Parts: sequence; C-alpha cells; structure tokens
Amino acid sequence: MKRSGQNSALRLMSQVDLLRIRVGAAESNWKEARERAGQAKRRKKLAKLMAKRAQKDAKRAKVRLAETREALAHAEAVAITIRRRAPRAKIRPAPLKRRRSAVPRIAKAARASSLLSVIPEQSAPVGTSPSNVESEKTDL
Repeated sequence: MKRSGQNSALRLMSQVDLLRIRVGAAESNWKEARERAGQAKRRKKLAKLMAKRAQKDAKRAKVRLAETREALAHAEAVAITIRRRAPRAKIRPAPLKRRRSAVPRIAKAARASSLLSVIPEQSAPVGTSPSNVESEKTDL
C-alpha cells in the first residue's frame, strides 16, 4: 500500500507542476493582451488627436479659400474699372532707344591702327633695358 500512496503523491506533484506551468503561460498571455490593449488605446487616442488636427486644418483651409475668393472678386472689380477708364486716357508706349550701329566703332579702331602704322618704331640697342629706351625717346 505504500506504493499506491507514493504513486498518488507523485501524481499530485506532477499535476501541481503542470498547473504551475499553465499559470505561467496564462500570466504571459495576460501580459501580452494587456500590452496590446494599451497600444490600441494609444493608437485610438492618437487617431482621435489626428482627426481633430485634420478638422482644424480643414476649417483653416476653408477660411483661406473664402479670403482668397474675396480677394479675387475685389481684384476683378478693380480690373473692370481700370478697363473702363483705359480707352479714355491714351496710353503711349515707351519710346524705343535707338541702337548704335557697329560701324562707327569699327571705323574708330581702323583709324587708330592706321595712326599707329604711321609712327615709326625705334629699335632698342642691345644691352639696354626698356626703361632706358623710354628715356632715350623722351630725349629726342
């Protein structure tokens, strides 16, 4: 009979161990579910915040559209009044600037080169520097 008592004690211990394992698994499942619920709550809160921002942006855009339409209507009204006045006042185009031809510049350059060909060049003696040549030219 002793044996049957030991077997039942072993069976009871294994059941306890098995239940401990199941409790651990249930705890981890509960923690994961709690974390997912928290994330969902945060996502919901963020989605709500983003929806509020989008609604505010839509309201601002609607106001800007109305302001822009008013500005357009005002500008069109001003343009119409200006168009009505325009035929009465003569609008003259700005006078065009006269272009200078390239011929006078070319003739001027040709005259300068012809004058240079008339002036004789003096050759510098060997061993003199350009500054000495200049002083000799001034002495002439």
